[in-house]
Amino acid sequence: VVKGCTSLGPFAIFVAAVLAVPTSLSRKLLGIVGGFVALATVNLVRITSLLYLGSAFPSAVEAVHLLVWQSIMILLSVVLWLWWRSKWGRDVSA
Repeated sequence: VVKGCTSLGPFAIFVAAVLAVPTSLSRKLLGIVGGFVALATVNLVRITSLLYLGSAFPSAVEAVHLLVWQSIMILLSVVLWLWWRSKWGRDVSA
């Protein structure tokens, strides 16, 4: 797997968003760990699907990899953050 094909880019977006929310450190850590697990799991699905797609339709791999899966991973990081923010991102000092 090429270095750029990991889930670290979308994870960095997610972590930056979580850290920007004014809430307790424990809630931030919970969000970061949960986000990592979710994004890493989806990344495994992504890599596996590209493997199977490449064996059946080699000409489609590049387009699906760059256009579909990268968009899904970034969108997923934003959606995960919005979900985390709605559940756990409340300021506990207010």
